[in-house]
Amino acid sequence: MRALETRRVLDEEIAKAASPDDSMSDDQLLGIIVQAVASMPAQHLERIEDAVEMRRGGKVLRLAGGGGS
Repeated sequence: MRALETRRVLDEEIAKAASPDDSMSDDQLLGIIVQAVASMPAQHLERIEDAVEMRRGGKVLRLAGGGGS
């Protein structure tokens, strides 16, 4: 029974560490964002790249949500 409780607490702490909240620093939040971007499929990464390009003032040629290969 104690092992199950320990596992539950561990799972909660892991979920908390991976979920942003108001107590996290900007560096912690950025770390979560970087990890999320690194694990994205190509079409989602393209949408992120488009958003960054728009933020920097460049033109974006791809259509968001195009669902490409």
